[in-house]
Amino acid sequence: MGKFKNWFIWLTAGYLTLIILLFLFYAFQVKDGSWGSFSDVVIAVYTVLIAYTTNMLLVVGWLTSNSWIDQSKHHSAKELHQSLSKLYFMAHEIKSKSIDLNFVKSFDMLTAANYHKLSSDGEIIFQNAQKNLSQDEISDYLNYVKPIYKNISEKMEKQLILDRKKISSFKFEVMTSSSPFAQSIEQSNIDIIGKVNEIIVMESDFHDTAKPLFESLKVATGYEGFKLIHIPDPVQNELFNNV
Repeated sequence: MGKFKNWFIWLTAGYLTLIILLFLFYAFQVKDGSWGSFSDVVIAVYTVLIAYTTNMLLVVGWLTSNSWIDQSKHHSAKELHQSLSKLYFMAHEIKSKSIDLNFVKSFDMLTAANYHKLSSDGEIIFQNAQKNLSQDEISDYLNYVKPIYKNISEKMEKQLILDRKKISSFKFEVMTSSSPFAQSIEQSNIDIIGKVNEIIVMESDFHDTAKPLFESLKVATGYEGFKLIHIPDPVQNELFNNV
């Protein structure tokens, strides 16, 4: 702000002096007491004012260039963080849905013979079933509910396919958003493609797998907000206790 004030004072004083000199010069050139065309003076003054405004804008641009660059880098780093976070959470979501899908698919293995070996997870699913059913009654019950869950699993599978396509687009976003920091990423020896692929195929230890990349990019981008939110690994569900 101090630099701009100094430039403003000097430029304004300089151009005011120029305008005064312009009027004095024009006055000394008067012949026979006639000013001639006043429009000439007006055009000259406006030309000086346009030059003054242009130079003032150049000074403002020069003085704020570093601030603009810093804001641009901050915005780019924020975009990269958001893209990488979306990819991370989608990878976690895909794993969670895969576990749920496998759990629902395992209902195909359910028979009257192993129905009594349901795990606590399985008992929650079938808690509305009547108790003390005979073998035949259990078979009839399973013949009724298994097609329902088969239909559910097919819908879940279709959604997983869409999610896997979505995570591919998130990967593209991450790589695109990292472009402004290509030099610092290379200097920091960050294998961003390899690390992103590791996150996509994670099966467990989600936070520990992704955290090093977030920390490395925090240094490379200089963005203090480049942090990873901790979420626990998806919980594995089992339909049976000992089958």
